[in-house]
Amino acid sequence: MFQHALIAVDLDSDVPLLECAPDLATWGVVRVSLVYFAKVGYAQGPAFGEEERQRERLQALAEPLRARGTIVDIHVATAGDVGASIAARAAEVGVDLLVVGNRSQNVLERLFLGSVARKVLRRSSVPVLIEWIEPLDGVGDRCQLTCGNTLRHVLVASDLTAAARPVHEAAIELASLGGRVDVMHVTSADDRARFADWPTMARAALGEVHSRITQGGGTGEAFVVEGEASEEILRLAGERDASLLVVGKAGRGDSGMGHTARALSKRAGRPVLMIPNR
Repeated sequence: MFQHALIAVDLDSDVPLLECAPDLATWGVVRVSLVYFAKVGYAQGPAFGEEERQRERLQALAEPLRARGTIVDIHVATAGDVGASIAARAAEVGVDLLVVGNRSQNVLERLFLGSVARKVLRRSSVPVLIEWIEPLDGVGDRCQLTCGNTLRHVLVASDLTAAARPVHEAAIELASLGGRVDVMHVTSADDRARFADWPTMARAALGEVHSRITQGGGTGEAFVVEGEASEEILRLAGERDASLLVVGKAGRGDSGMGHTARALSKRAGRPVLMIPNR
């Protein structure tokens, strides 16, 4: 499922996103496309007009990955809308996974998604892995990414709609790679108002997903809980020490990015894999 990843590199920041590339090999990624867009327009980025130098920098960054046996190609260009250009490039190249970090102005306040990452997330037609950023030694302008061993313990949240099938497929794929995969569903008072037996129905439906995970050689548990979706997902992720969250990008009836996905992308404290809903 995940063989070719595009990593959106920000050469103007000190976020070490390429340190996450070796972890992607555990996902089955064998090819990586490194992409950098220098912003043009009214507020031009500091690298505008230096495309050749930026291409040389990307080539240097690619060497350690190639030494590990990863196929690496690079792309440097200018763009008026960097986020939209990254999403378009991912679709053009035909990658299975798009990886973004963030250069937030204040990571200490957990203002996680910058404008570029937000636009990538909204526009991407492929799964997006958001690498979480933490301050380094309490210093706000230096940071590190929590991307080591992301498949150690995966928590997958599903709304159990037909559109969530790609989320289930991702859970089964990741489970086959050897990690622990828990699946969960959050019910609400509105669910019970519409269907009095919804919790029982949800447990049966989630049990089917869990059964497919175990049949594929994975391990894990299934949880049906009640409450506000993002709060319960964050609570269980903390209790289970999840190394990766997997959720659908859109909520029920949403055509873009749902409320739960937005909340998790800002507060997760760990990598989040956003899967486009069908």
